[in-house]
Amino acid sequence: MDKAAGRGKGSLSEIVRQEIHSRIVNGMYPARTRLPGEMELATEFKVSRPIVRQALAHLRAEGMIASRQGAGTFITDVTPSVALRFESLNSVPDVRRCLEFRLLIESEAAAMAATARSKADLLEIERRKRLHEKACHEHGSAIDQDFDLHLEIARATRNRFLIVTLQALREQIKFGINLISTLSPSEPSERLRRIESEHAAIVDALARRDPDAARQAMRAHLEAGIMRLFDSDERT
Repeated sequence: MDKAAGRGKGSLSEIVRQEIHSRIVNGMYPARTRLPGEMELATEFKVSRPIVRQALAHLRAEGMIASRQGAGTFITDVTPSVALRFESLNSVPDVRRCLEFRLLIESEAAAMAATARSKADLLEIERRKRLHEKACHEHGSAIDQDFDLHLEIARATRNRFLIVTLQALREQIKFGINLISTLSPSEPSERLRRIESEHAAIVDALARRDPDAARQAMRAHLEAGIMRLFDSDERT
């Protein structure tokens, strides 16, 4: 656990996932080569095999690795971080278009996550929600934590295309969150209270495995983001 712990804060499985992801992107684990086995990775990172297994499940869902029956787990040819790129946002209307795009894909992702998520996924989503709330209360801002919560919900779908799309939108989404917090006419405390309530509704629907409620809660959350940015005069 010492080596994994050195990577920073987060659940052990997420820390292991981040380390393996970094090794793939940096070429330490080249494309089409076999990944070390679960036992070898568990020994190296000083964690249990179930923790390694969960980290590998996330990487598999992201398209970073693929299993071959009887042969082991291999690095894929193209890493998602290289395969998909979105241009930077250059205007407030661009932010709106990005939010509208997110509304389409993340509402369905939440519905999928409600049925596909594991108990471990739900625990991690709930942890991300608490980290967001903690950052809001301590710093008045939680842009990274907000994105991480949404990404964790996408990971729970086990659909690598959804996961990769959200990962590729990281900077655009963070830019939009920051712009909403800057331009929203609401008082910061009231805005953050509403966001926490919206997140709670999403997580509650995921916990109940209710795809319709999860879809609606995510849709309501992202529509509220649009309203927070545009509820007075149209900005150009």
